[in-house]
Amino acid sequence: MPKRPRPAADGVEAPVATPDGVDEQGAFAFASCPVCGWRGAGRRSRERARKDLTHHLAEDPHPPTVAATN
Repeated sequence: MPKRPRPAADGVEAPVATPDGVDEQGAFAFASCPVCGWRGAGRRSRERARKDLTHHLAEDPHPPTVAATN
């Protein structure tokens, strides 16, 4: 599990990126596409965020090598 970031000067935590395409910010996980910059809805479940990314990669045109790795 990634380390929690220290709050920024304004008190808002910066997202922590994980290798599986899920960014964590506080108690929420966000799917993020490394190709187009898409970011999914905030979820409390990392698994649901990963499913959001899988659906995004299947629906939107992305290079086959990217879709195959996720």
